[in-house]
Amino acid sequence: MERRKKLGYSQAELAKGICTQATISKMENKNIPPLVDILIKICMRLHLTPNQVLSEFTDPIDDSISEQFNQVNRNMNAMNYKEAKRIFRKINVKKLKSERLPMYHYDAGMIAFNYDHNMDDAQFEFNLVLQNHDLIDDDTNFLIEALSLNGLGLVYESKDDKNKAKYYFDKAYAMITDLPLKTTDDLNGVLSIIRHVAEFYAKYDDYRYSNQLISKSLQRLANAHPIPSIEYAYYSMAYNLYHIDKERYKDQIETYINYAEGFATFNQNENCLKIIKRYHKTHKFEYTLSELLAHVNN
Repeated sequence: MERRKKLGYSQAELAKGICTQATISKMENKNIPPLVDILIKICMRLHLTPNQVLSEFTDPIDDSISEQFNQVNRNMNAMNYKEAKRIFRKINVKKLKSERLPMYHYDAGMIAFNYDHNMDDAQFEFNLVLQNHDLIDDDTNFLIEALSLNGLGLVYESKDDKNKAKYYFDKAYAMITDLPLKTTDDLNGVLSIIRHVAEFYAKYDDYRYSNQLISKSLQRLANAHPIPSIEYAYYSMAYNLYHIDKERYKDQIETYINYAEGFATFNQNENCLKIIKRYHKTHKFEYTLSELLAHVNN
């Protein structure tokens, strides 16, 4: 702010041709840094280095909270929900900036669903994310909103309420159709939604539509290298073809399993490799991917 005023720029003048005035306001009043490409352009206009600008956003407390969230998410991705809950309970919600609340309530919902198996608490937390829509002002929290819709789909699916589950799964999938994918976490989140939505349709024997969703999504993600958890997508496509016509699609099933095994090896996904090893022994798909993942983690 001081540099901007020293050079005689208003917020609107600094933003012109780079970003919105709201972005500059968030930088100065809410201590929210912009995207990297915007930051570089602002630095050039102010004759500053990126490090000089980023130093203004350094907050030791916030950095510590960020690391806690990262640890929670890493453990949830690894399905180590007990450890995720232990770390999550250390996060002091009173110290969170408003823009972090959607992530907080989403994590609380996923822990309630996966570890506590408390569907009412999970539903409450996911709904809190959606009710605080005014906090959803960037792509990251937009993804959290989509993940919360997906979470509600899982809750209603667990309650055998097909119509409500379908409503929330479809809404979550629609939200991620054009969502920018900037980080590995974004890819993980989108692939998680795709997997659950596709598995939902497969559960009700709509295997062809399930595969259409997966195939369409993989085409969109083709330029992202590497794609995390892509092995689950190929395993799910093999599962669907097996239930459509296992003899007719025998070769394609084996191709997808080989793809899944290759990506699982590359991504060091031991859980998926265990599932594929099980398939190689039986050449059957008796259980859904979620059921098998729950089994290998118990």
